[in-house]
Formats: sequence, structure tokens, C-alpha cells
Amino acid sequence: MAQSLRVLVAEDNAVNQKVIMHLLKRLGYRADLVKNGHEVLTALHDASQPYDVVLMDVQMPEMDGITATQEICKRWPHDRPHIIAVTASATQGDYRNCLEAGMDDYLSKPIDINSLKQALSRCPVRPPADPPLPVSTAALDPQAAQVLYELLGAEVLVELIDSYRQESPRLLQRMQDAIAERDAMALRLAAHTLKASSATLGAIALSQLCQSIEIQAMQGKFTSIEQLQRVKLEYEQAIAALMQSFVPQAIASQVG
Repeated sequence: MAQSLRVLVAEDNAVNQKVIMHLLKRLGYRADLVKNGHEVLTALHDASQPYDVVLMDVQMPEMDGITATQEICKRWPHDRPHIIAVTASATQGDYRNCLEAGMDDYLSKPIDINSLKQALSRCPVRPPADPPLPVSTAALDPQAAQVLYELLGAEVLVELIDSYRQESPRLLQRMQDAIAERDAMALRLAAHTLKASSATLGAIALSQLCQSIEIQAMQGKFTSIEQLQRVKLEYEQAIAALMQSFVPQAIASQVG
């Protein structure tokens, strides 16, 4: 268990930092350390692998543990780490306030190793992060666009490509904004729309990437900015392939 739990410690006091990090090391845990609630949120957002548990000091500068916990519950309602309150206050009222804020457990300072061990043993291990979005081997399935070419004609296909070039950057921007604002519904809708139009024009790899993002958004999860950059790159490659493959044909047909 100790090897598999990813632990984040939120503590601003230097002495307490050393104590808790030492106790965690003795128990076999590796942990990352932050000093206030703002840094907790940043660490959770930027983590390449999700944290299983946050040891959250209640009294911290800039953003306290109660506020940070409430924000975590708001941002990650279905996929958040186990939160253990750590505080020098030990009244029933303090305990109740922590639970009402969304914390899962409670440790009183000074922390002893047995209490810490027991609290960590109650933490569920979160499943590993979603696998990377699939990497495409080809930007375009030319057969799909060729079918449209033969069905609708060169002029209409070029109009479709032009509309796709105008709409897709707006959808990509909506996806980026939705990730920044933690808006799962907006992310889902934008990814769904780009998925459909990409599939129609034969950009199957891009469509599959968007489908992965759509499914994650349905589960309340958010793709990373790095993954979104891959989507943008796939879009650029798909547009280049469409322009190279079909626009010259359309021009030639019009000249002919």
C-alpha cells in the first residue's frame, strides 16, 4: 500500500513539514510538499499522475485548508483525492467543520506515527491516470473524402473544407477555454462537434482523439493542455492533407 499511494502534504510550518515528511518516509511513503491551499490546487491540476491523498493543514496562509478542500470538491466532484485534515485544534466542532467542508478524515497535531499509519491505511488507491490519447499513423483517410468528392462534386467539397477550416479553430479554442474553466459540459459539446465534422471529411484520427476527450468529459475528467496541443497538431495535419489532396482536383475540374 505504501508504495502505491501518492501523497501530497500541505503544511506551511517548517518544523511540522520536517516532522511529517520524516514520518511518511519511515512508513515507506514518498510525498510532495506544498505550503498553502493555492499550491495544493496547482499541484493537483498539474500532476502527471493523480494524488491519492492530501494531508491538509487546516490553518495556512493565503488559502486555508477548509477553503482549499471546498475548491477541490467543486473542481473535481467525481475524481478527487482522499483529504485528511491535519490541525492543532481537536474539538468536536473543528472535526465537524472539516467533514462538512468535504474532508474525509482527521489527524490532530502533534501527529504520532501510529495515527498517521492508520489514517493512510484507510485511503483508497485511485486508479491510474487515463492512458495517453491514441497517436495516429495517418492524418486523413482519403477514401472518405473521395466519396464526398464523387457524391457532391468538387465545388461543394471545397466549400465543406473551407467551412471546416473556419469552424474547427473556434471549437479548439472552446475546448481550451473549457479545460481552463473546468467546464465539462462545454468541453464535451465542443469535442463532440469537432469529432463529427472531422469524421465526415475523413480526418478519422482527429475524430478519435476528440471522441476520447468527449468520453473523459462525460466522466467529469479534463484532458491536459499537452494533449489538446496534440489535437491541434492533428487538425493542422488533416487540413494540410485535405488541401493537398482535393483542392487541386477541384481547381482542375473547374478549369476543365
